[in-house]
Amino acid sequence: MVSQFISNHPVRLLNQIKFDFPEGTHAIGRLDNHSEGLLLLTTNTKVTKLLFEGKQKHKRTYKVLVLHKVSEETVERIKTGVTFKARGGEMYTTKPCEVEIIDEPDFIFPSPYTKSIYQEYTWLQITLTE
Repeated sequence: MVSQFISNHPVRLLNQIKFDFPEGTHAIGRLDNHSEGLLLLTTNTKVTKLLFEGKQKHKRTYKVLVLHKVSEETVERIKTGVTFKARGGEMYTTKPCEVEIIDEPDFIFPSPYTKSIYQEYTWLQITLTE
């Protein structure tokens, strides 16, 4: 499910939840089709504008499960920004961020994604400032 009420793509949407959302309800932030997390919904456009159009920067922290072992060297590279080729061939550099390797969180709900005992995984905590 994606965090939208309307989409041109054939995906599950918020309006398919059996709930009578108040008029003007919209998501603060987003969850993509294959991601998990807390999604905040509001009818308060002032809050949305403050977070997405405001001059005040704010931090967002994510706990991320990464396939393969992530080295401290890679963590340091991520902290300063990573350059890669985006769709269309343009080069893109990520903004600097806070990142650290963490133990598996103990509050994670069961996931539909199966981890293999034959693969290494790394949990990261990443904080972006937007």
